[in-house]
Amino acid sequence: MVVKISFGGQITSVIPEGSEVLFKLDDEGILKIKTNSDIKPQSQVYASQYSAGVITYYSFTFDLDKESLTKLSAAKKILIRGPSPLKEGETFDINPNNRGGKKCSKEIINGSKCMLESM
Repeated sequence: MVVKISFGGQITSVIPEGSEVLFKLDDEGILKIKTNSDIKPQSQVYASQYSAGVITYYSFTFDLDKESLTKLSAAKKILIRGPSPLKEGETFDINPNNRGGKKCSKEIINGSKCMLESM
């Protein structure tokens, strides 16, 4: 599974293989999953008539077993906590109760369902 997460600004730090990402499910269960490769940043410049800036994307990749996929696919919403690329030792959270977090949570749930169907 690949989960793409964006951060504002240009970031150059690499998140190392084996970094732990937590998925807190709405039933209060927590899945701890480690990344399966180094995660390198991909920065992109954007502009419109109203604003311009730089955004950096990280594609977190995981190997998931059937049990983990089943838990993710059964969730209604998922909070994500992972290692921050901004400062070593800190974490970031993606809250499923805000707009961007709701979309990310829904994509993980739907992606998990799709992967389960193809197993």
